[in-house]
Amino acid sequence: IFLKFLASHPQYRNLYWMFVFMIETACRASEMAGLTFHDIDYEARTVYINHQLINTIHEKDSWERQLAIAPPKTYSSNRTIPLSQLAMEALDMQKQLLQRKEMLDKHRVDSCRNFIFLTLKGKLWSGGSLNRYLHNIVTAYNEKELAAAHTSIREPVLLPKITAHVLRHTGCTRMAEAGIDTRTLQEIMGHESLKLTMKVYNHVD
Repeated sequence: IFLKFLASHPQYRNLYWMFVFMIETACRASEMAGLTFHDIDYEARTVYINHQLINTIHEKDSWERQLAIAPPKTYSSNRTIPLSQLAMEALDMQKQLLQRKEMLDKHRVDSCRNFIFLTLKGKLWSGGSLNRYLHNIVTAYNEKELAAAHTSIREPVLLPKITAHVLRHTGCTRMAEAGIDTRTLQEIMGHESLKLTMKVYNHVD
């Protein structure tokens, strides 16, 4: 429901392929934000996660937030993720979108350039901006669905609260349902402990 709503929405549809990629790879929001086209191995169909884009605070005349490239969350977060056909399609469609909007090489942070995913305003993702977008998308869908259900005299089918971490767990759950073993899933997720992976895996029907 979430993805179908995105694909048809005049404002949010340009974020569709980013969210598809996040679910297909189960990557963290900060990892997604820092991804560049240089991190993609098109021949091997993999993405190499070895950094993330984060907010840092620098003290000049006053406290000022800046974006910076940092190592992944943990040592295990340095990993290579295999890309599904849908994830590869997402990358291709995203590149076409950036080319049309002339934003393919718009930003540089430290040594990184050619960022894959940008906000609707063409900015780099930072801090809680992704979760704010998700909140607004869910709110927009639920308001539309409530109105439609009232008109049709039926029960509405509403979306729950969705965060970037929920999308990561969704990706992990779908992979588990597809039969990927727990050790492989641990590597894809970048978990230091198998227990973290099993918290998600054990909920799979």
